[in-house]
Amino acid sequence: MNHMLFRSLDSPLFRAILLLFFAQALVACNGADPGGDPDGGTTTSTNKGDICKPADTTGKAEVIVGLGQSNYLAADDYTLAEVEAGPQGGYHIWVAARVKNLHQSGSITKVSGEIPDLGLMISPLQVIFTMDADEGGYCKLYGLRFQIDIDGGPVSEMLGKEMKTTVTVTDIDSEVGVDDLWVKLSDYTI
Repeated sequence: MNHMLFRSLDSPLFRAILLLFFAQALVACNGADPGGDPDGGTTTSTNKGDICKPADTTGKAEVIVGLGQSNYLAADDYTLAEVEAGPQGGYHIWVAARVKNLHQSGSITKVSGEIPDLGLMISPLQVIFTMDADEGGYCKLYGLRFQIDIDGGPVSEMLGKEMKTTVTVTDIDSEVGVDDLWVKLSDYTI
């Protein structure tokens, strides 16, 4: 004897239970946005704080560019950035950032690069990743794979050159933090 209430997702009993579940959820929510106001409208207020941008923040948005695939590593200008062959082609460096007074989630992080010796502006990488908490009221974002040959230029011409790496973080309140780090691209690939 089979002790299952229903044998497949197509069974009438399963459909009835599913319909009942959704009906109860709709009644419980009353069609209102859970983050909205009590009258059922939505709110766009972003004054709710988080670990990276406390609600009582009065400080300026801050971004500090570093390097790192699996963590944030502080870097001084002209630090060596190893050029790595990507798993699906292309060559990249690992960029990271420390951030303060910008929202932990929903922020757009843009990484761009410029190699003045070649007159080359590298197409930016834009991502929306949730940042990790870090010490001193900062948050960090790492593992940003910035492909330096995305525009088709030969990587051999880029090796050993100085590159200005810019990270711009724009949060859901439209506040912006920007920082630059000059790196020396390795003259080899790994």
